[in-house]
Order: sequence, then structure tokens, then C-alpha cells
Amino acid sequence: MKYKMSIFTLLTIFFVCLNGSAYTKENRESTPTKKNKQRFEKACSPDRRNHPEFDNSVFAEADFIYWYVDQEGNAYASTGSYFIEPRPLVPISYQGQVYAPNSKANPGFKVALGSNLSFDQWDVLVRYSWLNSNPSSSVTSTDGYSGIVPLFIYSVGGSGVLSLAGTGGSVDPTTYVSEATANWHYYLNAIDSELGKTTFVTPAFDARVNFGLKGSWQRETLNLQYLVTHSTGLLGNNTINCNQFFWGIGPRVGIDTDWNILPPYALFNDSNLSANLVAASAISALFSNFSVVAKSFDTEIGSYSSILVANQKYSVTKLIPVVEMLLGVEIKGSYSDCSRWVIGLGWENQIWFSMNQHSSSVPDIDLSFSGLTFKARYDF
Repeated sequence: MKYKMSIFTLLTIFFVCLNGSAYTKENRESTPTKKNKQRFEKACSPDRRNHPEFDNSVFAEADFIYWYVDQEGNAYASTGSYFIEPRPLVPISYQGQVYAPNSKANPGFKVALGSNLSFDQWDVLVRYSWLNSNPSSSVTSTDGYSGIVPLFIYSVGGSGVLSLAGTGGSVDPTTYVSEATANWHYYLNAIDSELGKTTFVTPAFDARVNFGLKGSWQRETLNLQYLVTHSTGLLGNNTINCNQFFWGIGPRVGIDTDWNILPPYALFNDSNLSANLVAASAISALFSNFSVVAKSFDTEIGSYSSILVANQKYSVTKLIPVVEMLLGVEIKGSYSDCSRWVIGLGWENQIWFSMNQHSSSVPDIDLSFSGLTFKARYDF
């Protein structure tokens, strides 16, 4: 224990010394060699020597994102429960589960363009984000007593074959749902506009408070199919198509923090690279509109033809909160002409509340993103 504490103490002293030694007046104003100092001062005005990025310079960002997309309320089938009457007087022999489209990581991107204003460390930027996800899932069963139970049912009864599969209280276990399939397609488009001000709290720590607008338009489609089988063969299928269109716009506020854990010239006299821990968070309130169209097709008993058994439309306007969080690390560098570059890697989370309006059983549940963000930025 004493040995571990000694190592921790030595590491703490080492990083404190790095932060302290790297931010002397000489290091803040110029590179450590006289040749680089003269070249730096010739290219940069006095106001740009401490923070050369704030001089009405233009910057551009390009991020590659690899995010998981998870929409709650897309469960389409379950197993492990009796669904016919009367129930058999024997216990269920296995443990079932609830099925939903499998969440997976999807590639996307962000691009941004902005300017570092010369007045009091203010900056402006506009950012566009794009992401596309199309997870799917399926389950099969041959159990007529405790097999597949459809969870998305827009119409049961009448002449459709789905009413024979135990969902309507059938007492015939020879007719059941033998397979359930779900495909979910999601498309994200978002634009953020920010006006931010950076405050240099200490030589090694700064905070950027920003506010602006967030806008988004999104589309998602959930396609479901239930195959109904009899002991003599396939009877038909029930398909459900849900389409949801969303747009929203509203105020956005956030804070970005930057802690310089490895200042320039800390390791090498001719290196202006620095390492930084970054943390960011933002919250938005979007005035939003949802438009949902749901249709259900069943197979008619006898003729085996497909018939439209449900055709519904739903529209609603509401306020949608959005929470964004990021934690990562960045490597920064600069050139003698005062241009700068940044590369970074972080883990990002976003929660969009009450985004599922197409689920008839459990609406007003959330959409979430989580995954890696690879950042590249250049200040001209």
C-alpha cells in the first residue's frame, strides 16, 4: 500500500510540475528557441501571442461518429407465456424474452464551420450532423401454447388469420405465430448554431459557455411481419408499417471545458503539442411536431388475399428535451503562422425524450445515442 501511494504521489508531483513549468511567461508568448520566437512574433500580432486563435480566424471541423442508436418501445414479440384459454395445467418449461430490433453501431458524420472573434474570446459556429441506422430482428417458434405473442397489434378479429393465432383467445394450439420479424429504419439530420465565449480560468483550464439554436428533422419506419401457421402448413401473415416524421427547433445552451494535462514543450523543447482532457454538455428544448401513419395488412381466411385492416394517422405537437454529453481527450498543435489544429477522440451520449410516438401501447418514450466521436479541427 505504501509503495502504491508513493507512485501516485510521484505521478501527481510530475504532472503538477509539467503544468507549472510550461506556462511561464516565455512559453506562453513564444517557442523556446530564439529562432522560433522571432519567426512567431513576426507572424503574430501582440494580441495573438497568448491566444492566437482569437483574431477573426476561420475554423472548420469534420467529425466521424460511430454511434449506437436505441429507440425504446420497438419491442414487437415475446415468448414464455401462455396466451390461449383455457390455460394448460402444466408449468412453462423455458424462460422466454421480449424481442426488439437489435441495436448496433452505425457510422455517421458531423461538419462545422465557424470563426474565432477578436472581441473578448467570443466565437460563432454552425454544425450539421447526419446518422442512419437500420437494425432488424426475428424470432421463430413451433410452440402453440407459449410461443410467440405479437406485441404490435393494430387490428385483431374479423376475418384475418392473426385472430386464429391465440391472440383472440383461441383454444386451438395447432394455429400459432411461427415467425415474427422487425425492421427499423432511422434517419437523423440536426443543425446546431452556437455563440460561445471562452474564459481562461487558469493557465491550464478554460471553459466555453455557449448558447444558440438546435434544429432537427428525422424520419423512422418500423416494418413488422407475423407469420401464422397451422399444423397443415402456412395460413398467411399479418404485416404492420409505421412511419413517423419529426421536426423540431428550439434554444440550446451548453458548456465545454478543457483541462491541459500536458502543456506545450513539457516533454521536448521543439514540440508545441499539448494534450487536453475535454468534457462538454448541453441541453435543448425543441418545439416539435410528430406525424405518424400506421397501416396493418392481414390475410383473409379462405381467399388467402391480403386485406387492409387498419389505416390510422396521428399528429401531435409537444416540447421535446434533448440532453448531450461528451468526455474525451484532444491533441493540439500550432504553427509559426498562428494556424492551429486539433484531433480528438471521445465518448458521446445523447438522449431525446418522448421521441417514440408510433407505438400504440407505450408512446412518449425515449431515443438515445451513444458511441465514439473522432474529431478533427483546423484554425486557419
